[in-house]
Amino acid sequence: MPETGTRALSLRLRLLDWEAWAQGLPDKRAWQHWAGEPGEARLPAVPAAAAPAAAAVPALLRRRAGLSDRLALEVACRLAKPGEALPCVFASRHGQIARSVQLLEALAGGTPLSPMDFSVSVHNATAGLFTMAREDRSPATATAGGREALGAALLDAQGRIEEGAPRVLVVYHDEAPPPVLDGLWDGEAAGWALGLLLGQGQGSILDMELFDGDGDGAAPPERPQALALARLLAQGRGSASWCGGRHRWTWALQA
Repeated sequence: MPETGTRALSLRLRLLDWEAWAQGLPDKRAWQHWAGEPGEARLPAVPAAAAPAAAAVPALLRRRAGLSDRLALEVACRLAKPGEALPCVFASRHGQIARSVQLLEALAGGTPLSPMDFSVSVHNATAGLFTMAREDRSPATATAGGREALGAALLDAQGRIEEGAPRVLVVYHDEAPPPVLDGLWDGEAAGWALGLLLGQGQGSILDMELFDGDGDGAAPPERPQALALARLLAQGRGSASWCGGRHRWTWALQA
């Protein structure tokens, strides 16, 4: 697709590895098969409560983890080496949406709030659980960039690499909405996670560009930004683009 609009940035990222999880797509081989399907591949329809095991996380912390946390922790722990100091950037459009709704319903019903639910309802709760599970004091960030949350996380991670970090973990995760939001959700796929390990030196080349003002006023996309990139990673090479209404993001992957 010809690019229009003004190029706002152009970055060359080094992709060392990636992982993704969705119900029915538990590993890279399954994602590669999914990405090879003709047409606009969609994630399998699954129950909202479907969640990975996140078995690498200690049981005490795993009990505190909600669905959104488990999605992120599953792919994050696959990419992180034990004992490695690993800066990380977690990105989510809706964050702890299920817990937030539970807390609001409790307030509306006059029920005292659960201290544990409140403590892990904030947007950076997942990053906290990950760093505690690894006993890693490396910098950890949680971004909330709306539809473009993954793009914001990649920018953050690349900045850390250019400041000298040898490897940075990026994780995008979102859970399916609770029933109370039926009719208010915009249809974006949820209940899955994508992890990317970026670094210096060797690795696949992932060129990323952002065009400002491209597609201004366009209808909201049906496919989330992170899913567009996940499909490209599963394909192994080529290019992909995603327009969120105000911006167009493009990626080109070289093995």
